[in-house]
Amino acid sequence: MRVGYPFPDAAIKTINPDTWAVCDPAKRSFKRECSYLGIVECLPEGVSKCESWDTIIEDTIGTGNEGSANWGNNNFGQENHGNGNRGDGNVGNNNVGDNIVCNNKRDASPCLLSDLLTSETVVVHPGPSPPPVVPPPPQPEPPSPPPGEGGCDPSIAFFGLPTVEYMNSLYLLNPEGGEAFCQQKGFGGGGIVPHIFNVFDRSPFLILHIATINPSNMETCLPTSTTSCQAASVIQCVPSGVPLCQPNLDGNVGTGNVGSGNYGNNNIGSNNYGSYNQGLGNTGSWNRGTQLTCNYANTKTRACPIWILKLSETLLIDPSQPRSPPL
Repeated sequence: MRVGYPFPDAAIKTINPDTWAVCDPAKRSFKRECSYLGIVECLPEGVSKCESWDTIIEDTIGTGNEGSANWGNNNFGQENHGNGNRGDGNVGNNNVGDNIVCNNKRDASPCLLSDLLTSETVVVHPGPSPPPVVPPPPQPEPPSPPPGEGGCDPSIAFFGLPTVEYMNSLYLLNPEGGEAFCQQKGFGGGGIVPHIFNVFDRSPFLILHIATINPSNMETCLPTSTTSCQAASVIQCVPSGVPLCQPNLDGNVGTGNVGSGNYGNNNIGSNNYGSYNQGLGNTGSWNRGTQLTCNYANTKTRACPIWILKLSETLLIDPSQPRSPPL
């Protein structure tokens, strides 16, 4: 930000609320500009990031966006930072046009200082830090619902389209190694693989050549155009002493599912294997469509790249490290 840019009719400074340091572009002796933030993403405690259907495929963060590379909500266009913008490259809220840095502006109308003061503006007053807030004592966890009535023990984990990284290569999981997969993920039981699929040289991944691995003995299977390898669609891992999650009255195994026959958590639709899918017969997580085998895919996804199969859930096997005891 410089004098007169991007606000030709507004004299404004920047401030760091941590240190109360103020930058005035009119008083910069050498580099006469100040850095400022175009958008800030605030997350509730315990939430690590905002993730939507189009986070990876469309490079978009937020909800209700139409276009690509938007950061915020309900933008229509590309590379907007804010909410409710219509156009490309806008910063702020409810702008109509391109490359506008303001709020509630249309095309080339000037941005006034009053336009920047909104209900979202934070009013700060420097002073002594307040005493720390003592959190209330933790409440006991509610009892898990009985099997068949909906819900599972919260310690149970579901891994959709599980993968293993070994010796710098990524593998799909051979279902025969389900128990070893769960144990090496730190679980004492489970390893239940309710559904498998066959992997060929170019099916179901059009341009992806990937093998499967059995973590119990490290045996691998490399598919060809005529010879397939079996891979796990989803796996259920449970700590020691915890009963397996059972299907509810709709045939869903997991929590937060809407529909029937889903295996995982928070799916909307039917017969999805994984979590946060929307549609029918999807394998993996965060897919939106029908019979997609990938992560973060939708109807516009033509091929599933190998890098998108590696998630934070991927089992990393280091042959030089001893295995951790299961829970």
